[in-house]
Amino acid sequence: MAGRMVCAARGCDRAADRRSRGQAPPVDPWLCVRCRRRVEVDLRRLPVLYAECEQALVPSSWMLTERVSGGRRTGPALDEAVMAARSDMLAVLASWSGLVAERRRVARPVRREVGDLCRYLLRHLDWLLDHDGGADFAAEIVAVADQARRALHGPATVRRVLGACVHAGCEGEMYAMSGSGEEVRPTDVQCDRGHTWPPSRWLELFARMNQDQVSRRIKEIR
Repeated sequence: MAGRMVCAARGCDRAADRRSRGQAPPVDPWLCVRCRRRVEVDLRRLPVLYAECEQALVPSSWMLTERVSGGRRTGPALDEAVMAARSDMLAVLASWSGLVAERRRVARPVRREVGDLCRYLLRHLDWLLDHDGGADFAAEIVAVADQARRALHGPATVRRVLGACVHAGCEGEMYAMSGSGEEVRPTDVQCDRGHTWPPSRWLELFARMNQDQVSRRIKEIR
């Protein structure tokens, strides 16, 4: 078991801390709960990111290429980044879906579309993460999700924790990502179990958060 104490996921903060204390890398492919959850959240989020990339490309042929202060980036540079993000996302999902079909001898997804591919991979997620290439799979899913976010909103550098998820029965932690410098633009609020709240629902979300905080304080008093 000693060899399985360090998460194999690239960029895992806990793994880096343990390696700094001299613990050996894992003998078997193993990912910690936090990294497994992040892969699942990103995999569920990819169809939304793909659709947002598609929407970002629609007006690019007629919008001015100058950046509008406070708005989404536009112009050729955005087009190239967004198209690359879409292409890479589809390629990664299709590649891993093909591996699942081949190794597990199961039918391939009917359509080579991001939504279908993500649902297919989610059905086989535990097998993929426990597979010899689980760390590679996790790294590639996280990478294409981050690539799409950067293409749409600029480099996300800050994760702002908002507290416990307000969905009934959910034990996840809510957070929002924002960029740096001129690219400060919060994305949807989400939790690490996959629940999301777009800006149009933030007032409702904050009201629920306040209600939950008051309820917890009343229970503590009692």
